[in-house]
Amino acid sequence: MEKNKFKLFVLVIFVFEFLLVTSLAEKIYILEISGTINQAMADYVTRNIREANLENAEAVIIVMDTPGGLMKSMEDIVKEIMNSEIPIITFVYPSGAKAGSAGSFIVVASHVAAMAPGTTIGSATPIGLQGEKVPKKVILYAESFIKSIAEKRGRNSSAIVRFVREGISFTEKEALNYNVIDLVANDLKELFDKLEGYEVKVNDKVLILKLKGKDIEIRKMNFKERFLKLISEPSIAYILFIIGLYGIIFELANPGAILPGVVGGISILLALYGLSLLNANVIGIGLILLSLILFLAEIFTPTHGLLTIGASISLILGSLILFDIKKEPYLYIPYDVIYAVIFFTVGFFLLILFLVIRVRKKKVATGKEAIVGKMGIVIEDLKPEGLVRIDGEIWKAISAKGDHIKKGERVRVVDIKNLTLYVEKVR
Repeated sequence: MEKNKFKLFVLVIFVFEFLLVTSLAEKIYILEISGTINQAMADYVTRNIREANLENAEAVIIVMDTPGGLMKSMEDIVKEIMNSEIPIITFVYPSGAKAGSAGSFIVVASHVAAMAPGTTIGSATPIGLQGEKVPKKVILYAESFIKSIAEKRGRNSSAIVRFVREGISFTEKEALNYNVIDLVANDLKELFDKLEGYEVKVNDKVLILKLKGKDIEIRKMNFKERFLKLISEPSIAYILFIIGLYGIIFELANPGAILPGVVGGISILLALYGLSLLNANVIGIGLILLSLILFLAEIFTPTHGLLTIGASISLILGSLILFDIKKEPYLYIPYDVIYAVIFFTVGFFLLILFLVIRVRKKKVATGKEAIVGKMGIVIEDLKPEGLVRIDGEIWKAISAKGDHIKKGERVRVVDIKNLTLYVEKVR
């Protein structure tokens, strides 16, 4: 009796697991790669591919529109795709979208590659911030990497290598003709129709795609991934860094203001985290820090613009080399952002320097220095002591030379002691 109960229990567990796996296998995950491919994007894609594999989903469809991004992040995504046990389908969509640089590697690595009309793929040649050539070994590595994944997927590796070697791009028609992609579809509905019954080779196993009637689950980035994606955008991280330094400088210039220091501290920490995800160049960060220190020193120790010139040069150089092309050849900050930051920063500190110099040149408005040198009129003969009027005020005055100065004559203040003016006649 107990034996039969045990068999029944095992049967129930088996049926439950079968139904669970069957229900999970009804899912199709849809992911989205848009904007720069960075570590947050890599975490989002790899996490969902792993979950789809664990749940034995029917397939994962990645909708792509990207100019490219970090090489390391792209490699993480490609590695996850290459080792997936379920089909990964990448669709460059909508019209006008692109799979540029790092994005082209992901498309080539997918089990099924598709593009919409009016889209492009390619332009994967590693270049520097100013368009300069990167070390030869970087290009050779990128060529061998994209060639290996193209051959693994049975795509035209000789055409695909040209993405890196020549920096060319293909339209969807050219990509289809050259066997770079598998399908062209107007939208997701047409893509689903064309994929129904499509044969896909996944890790030496041939699978038949059955997408009709399956539950479609659109997987979005969670809050953490969205936040990290934002601060790890090169331009955002760069601007946060500058804002943070402004905040610290304002706090040092105005102790006790609190708000600038708090905002500056938070901005710098977020920027440093974002820059660390982007493999930012430590020398670039150091040069930007040095530029702000020099700007600050110019305000408190005027050098007639010498420190400002040095600070400007340091800021420009730091901005240009902030990202190391040897590590991340596809990463850059748009020139417009760099120019705007440099123009605003230099202009801002030049304005402050101008105001400081102007204040220092201005005559003191209070104390001894404020009255020495002023002109007045004698209203009571100085013999040698009497009264004078200066700026509408009547002062006790003494002739500094001891001579007799008559009423109505003009005098100049040469000194002041104990609220008594020492004056001399103006000839």
